Amino acid sequence: MLLRLFLCLLVIFGMMRPCGAAAKVPPRRIISLAPGATEMLYALGLGQYVVGDTTFCNYPKAAQLVTKIGDVTTNIEKVLSLRPDLIVATDANKEAAAHLTRLHQPVFAIAPTSFSATEQSLILLGKVTGTEAKAKAVVAQMEHKKRLAAKIASRGHGRRPRVLVVVGLGPLWTAGSGTFINDVI
Repeated sequence: MLLRLFLCLLVIFGMMRPCGAAAKVPPRRIISLAPGATEMLYALGLGQYVVGDTTFCNYPKAAQLVTKIGDVTTNIEKVLSLRPDLIVATDANKEAAAHLTRLHQPVFAIAPTSFSATEQSLILLGKVTGTEAKAKAVVAQMEHKKRLAAKIASRGHGRRPRVLVVVGLGPLWTAGSGTFINDVI
């Protein structure tokens, strides 16, 4: 709920590109403020334009070579020094996104908190970056894999797996309800 309010306020106050706005000139200096956003940018074929991401952005491997702009705390000065023409944010870094927006930086917020929200985020990101056709192809591939997984799962005679997904170890970080990972499981 707070994320929706945050996104609405960004759009209302003109601090963010509107969700439906296609890129007139595709961005060529992109910063990602979250690992999921980084993975989406690479999936859309935009890896060569990612000039900054977080220390947690380790997939694909090429993301490890990009200039790091912080971890859960974004180094605003580092972001500004990279002269981005697009900054992709999520609900995980709304404070940094709001700060950058106040500095008139081109922030675009996505909310990939579930499987369908991730697909929607990909489509929106495709519109903003001029890669809409690629975004639709990635989403179609995700849907295909989802159908295959459902077919395999149906062989389990209605038993749902009991799993614990460990996302990080220092500190221990697990996937819980309301997350993309939980939605996929």
